[in-house]
Amino acid sequence: MCVTRESSDYIKAPQVQVVDTTGAGDSMLGAFALAIANGQPPISAARYAVAAGAATVEQFGSTLCHSDRLAEILEKMRR
Repeated sequence: MCVTRESSDYIKAPQVQVVDTTGAGDSMLGAFALAIANGQPPISAARYAVAAGAATVEQFGSTLCHSDRLAEILEKMRR
């Protein structure tokens, strides 16, 4: 859920093959902060964060998500 003064939106996490949840929250927070720092509005930053978390759970251990997979998941989320 992303809530701002102007709006709110529920962002449904995409279905992915979960391998390990280690680092997923860190990836989400980092992705959100990066998107905000790059001038994205909060709802876009939240979508980016959810996609980063989803891409991270597909990796084993503390391996971070791959940018190409993150882009694929974001594209699926837009449909």
